[in-house]
Amino acid sequence: MKKIEITTAQKVIIQYELASLRDRIIAFIIDAIILWSTVGILVAIITLSTASNFNPELTETLSWLVATPIVVFYTLVSELITNGQTLGKKMMGLKVVKLNGGLPTADDFLIRWVFRGIDIYTSFGAVAALLVSSSDKAQRLGGLLSNTAVIKLKGDFSIKLEDLEKMFDSANDYEATYPNVTMFTDKDMLVLKELMKRYQSNPNPAHQKLMRRSVISLSRKLNLEETPTNAMEFLQLVLKDYVMLTR
Repeated sequence: MKKIEITTAQKVIIQYELASLRDRIIAFIIDAIILWSTVGILVAIITLSTASNFNPELTETLSWLVATPIVVFYTLVSELITNGQTLGKKMMGLKVVKLNGGLPTADDFLIRWVFRGIDIYTSFGAVAALLVSSSDKAQRLGGLLSNTAVIKLKGDFSIKLEDLEKMFDSANDYEATYPNVTMFTDKDMLVLKELMKRYQSNPNPAHQKLMRRSVISLSRKLNLEETPTNAMEFLQLVLKDYVMLTR
């Protein structure tokens, strides 16, 4: 399976699993079923509503006026509203992300949508299938031009929250060093654990710098008077406090 690494705005590197061609095809099929079922229902309603004064031309015109915008703009509007997911992608656990670590913009989604015509429709999906299968980041033409990719949300982290819980023994009388760590979320702690894991496996200057920045950022949020000097020890204690106080 293909994976990519994205550096977030907080300078934390997160590894994602890229969506496979199979997953993307299934998501496309789900979207098509939902889309055409919706259109079919709307056309049926229009037909029934004009049944008393049956006018084939009026019924056809109304059907086209209703169906065309839905069919044409479904993907674009869906991804704009949900920031990267259609219903099909959501059901398959897929999402469009920006490779530079930022959030995809409206222009990015517009580029992806415009090039669907070449990638999927005019080539019957052949161009998209070829590019997704052969490119390093599994991008079709729209993805290449917008610097976006489709990832699997279930593969956000190589560790799970249960991994954190197993690190520490439960204790009813535990006294936390940093009780206000509860302001953070499970995802924050998973990102922190992933950073520590990467540093331990490869303590290069880049990871050392990220560790230090994380310590400084956490210290400020926890309102500490002094920044801890032992980054690993501090981060482990923050993780322990969080797990013990929230589980």
